[in-house]
Amino acid sequence: MECPKCHHQNRPGAKFCQVCGQVLTVQVPTPASTPAPAAQPRCVKCGQPLRPGARFCAACGVQQPVPVHSSVAPPFAAPAAPPPIPQPAPAPPAAGPPPSRVPRAGGRSIPYALRHGLIIGVLTVGLLALLTGAFFADRGRPAVTPTPPIVTAPLAPIPTSAPTADYRLAVVEIGYDPSSGRFGLRSKTGDPDTPADDQKLLTFSLQGKTHNTRIWIDGDTPIYGASTAGRFTESPHWDNGHLRSVWTAKDIEAMQDLSYVYGSNTGRVDTVQIKYVLTNKGSSTREIGLRIMLDTLIGSNDGVPFVVPGRSDITGNGLDLREADVPDFIQALEQPNLTAPGVIVHFTLRGADATLPDRLVISAWCNSDEKWDYYATLGGAGHPLRRCGRGVPDSAVGLYFNPQPLSPGQARTIITYYGLGGISSTESKNPTLSLTFSRTVRQGETFWITALVNNPQPGQTVRLTLPLGLTLVAGSPAEQSVVAGGDYTQVSWRVLAESPVNNGVVQAMLLPGDARESRSVTVLAKGIVR
Repeated sequence: MECPKCHHQNRPGAKFCQVCGQVLTVQVPTPASTPAPAAQPRCVKCGQPLRPGARFCAACGVQQPVPVHSSVAPPFAAPAAPPPIPQPAPAPPAAGPPPSRVPRAGGRSIPYALRHGLIIGVLTVGLLALLTGAFFADRGRPAVTPTPPIVTAPLAPIPTSAPTADYRLAVVEIGYDPSSGRFGLRSKTGDPDTPADDQKLLTFSLQGKTHNTRIWIDGDTPIYGASTAGRFTESPHWDNGHLRSVWTAKDIEAMQDLSYVYGSNTGRVDTVQIKYVLTNKGSSTREIGLRIMLDTLIGSNDGVPFVVPGRSDITGNGLDLREADVPDFIQALEQPNLTAPGVIVHFTLRGADATLPDRLVISAWCNSDEKWDYYATLGGAGHPLRRCGRGVPDSAVGLYFNPQPLSPGQARTIITYYGLGGISSTESKNPTLSLTFSRTVRQGETFWITALVNNPQPGQTVRLTLPLGLTLVAGSPAEQSVVAGGDYTQVSWRVLAESPVNNGVVQAMLLPGDARESRSVTVLAKGIVR
């Protein structure tokens, strides 16, 4: 029998070529004993004629399927084209039948069919036995969950309360004193809808020379950066949009990090994250706290009243709030005009990664080196926001983070935010009613929504309507009375973000009348950050 590949003459009845191992086809004569003409094989892809037994097309190189014949199922053979893919070697062929058993024209002999039937039967029984054994063996094993394919997901931003901002887009500017690390802030372009807030100071001194940060160390309260109490191990310097410095006193290392972020109230890069990391470098546990006092300046006005959510009116006198009474934010408007307020300053105190102060103090300003607890000496609650002994308007904001035990090597991080704020009426040009609140909150958080009412009159109320996903906290009715008198006043609601909301509409209505104002809010699902 001639091999169709190498043309070697093999013995009659051989199933494989003795020289190249090519599968040999047993020719079955037709009933008339005339060999059937073999069809010319063609490539399955390009259709070009192939020589008998070719495994790859000479024209396009595509591997051809192995022909399956009625008499013999050929074993899997490795492709001949380079580079070869390792394949299991074909099983050695069973001894072929003697020449006398070569099938005759008209069908196979009875011994041949019987032999192949027995072989098939034995193989079938063996396969069933293997499957049965595997089934019962697996019943005693715990189920194995297949490993899912590894899919490369897009990189997610590092979780932060405020999205990472390109400092080159900032519409505010940080100033600082290189010798002390004190800092200040001013606007550059501010709110595009409020041209009057361009190039305005947000602290009395751009270098921060009139306010200070004190660190509580076991009862001592040195001013951060004071050369008489400690030393800089890293002097104030800019590092990729961050103004950093490290100051050490009494084995306590304090890192101050100032950076530009998106404002929670505006969505613009108009806010500064004020971050302190306090680390105990000593060998014993210490009591460590922090107090930040900012000498606020709202444009050209140094003593304007503050919007404090949860209060029944605008705050124009000294105020001391503790723990749960500290709101999400406080604001101050340069001018009592809802459509042209000038500069709006905004403190973000709660939510996301902001560290809730244990105490918030709004007071007059008197001294750039005020001691730790200065509130009582400046007149305390109800005292006008006027500079001591001068009678001129002057205000300051103090944020207290109570002392806590800090073990050797332990660090404490404190974060707060200060910058520009926004109210809805600067966009809508509504002269009567405005809304202000954090535009993005997280599911499960509670936050304040505040309405500002211009020229409030006796008998007026404001009714709040919330989108699905937001609900009023118990004790915060949807319709609230307005305190009459003054240029403008405020009404506040405590709201729970129950479920995710995408640009839901919050609406306020001033009654009697039909003055309405609305603003959108987004509630991020749990686990999602801004």
